[in-house]
Order: sequence, then structure tokens, then C-alpha cells
Amino acid sequence: VSTQSTGSSGINAEYGLVETEKRGMRILSINGEEGIEPCMTVCSGTTGRGTTNWSGNSGNPNYAAKVVDIAGCGFISTPLITTSIEGDDWNTVTTHGIRAASKTSFTINVWGWVGYWANAGTPLSPAVADKNNWNINWIAMGYTC
Repeated sequence: VSTQSTGSSGINAEYGLVETEKRGMRILSINGEEGIEPCMTVCSGTTGRGTTNWSGNSGNPNYAAKVVDIAGCGFISTPLITTSIEGDDWNTVTTHGIRAASKTSFTINVWGWVGYWANAGTPLSPAVADKNNWNINWIAMGYTC
């Protein structure tokens, strides 16, 4: 995202990126899609502190997941998505990744431990994520027409 508006649009062939700017916003699309400039949209949200309802797979220890609905943004293709985890316990050793991203939803998978050191804290689980009021804050950038 850029805060400078040059009103330009083009393709950066070296990296295969499409650049489009609108009102100080630039979307670099790594999938080669170029939308109409007036259709660029930034949409953001949260899954809700204390109301996220994490899920998980009992066969995967130290794991929690959440499907995030972004259908209300009205994207016509899969947007660029950035996430962060917010909650009560910051003494956490985790990694998280976006999976199954689409124009209407994405899944975030979180692995790790809640505590000061890996294998010395509490294994991450949906119950631990819920207890610590973890939620996902997200920003999606894409096209709506």
C-alpha cells in the first residue's frame, strides 16, 4: 500500500506484478489480474474478541483454526489478505498462515505454545485460544468490479 498517488497504472515485468493506484492506494497483484481502478477496495475486520469460536483437529496437537467470512466485502476475485492475532496472552510461541483464501473467505491456521518457551508452556488448542480471547484482525485489498 502506498500513501503517494501518482495516478499511474502498469505492469512491472521484472516481478510479474500489476500495479494500480487509486487515491493513494496501490495494489500489487502477484496473480497477474488487473482490475478497474475505481473498483479497488480495502476491507478490514475482526473475528471478535471473546467471540471467535476457534476450531481444531484433535489429530493435530498445538493447533487451532478459524474460517473467516469476508463475503461482505464484495470481492470479485481472491484479495490480498494480511492478518494479526490479538488477545490476552502475549507470551506465545506461534506461527500462523492463511489457507484456502477465496473472494468470500479464508482459513487461518495457528500452531504453537502459550508460554515463555516452546514445549514448556501450554500446547495451543481451540480451548486455549478461546480462553485467551484470541481473535483475528484482518485487512483485505482487492477489486469489487
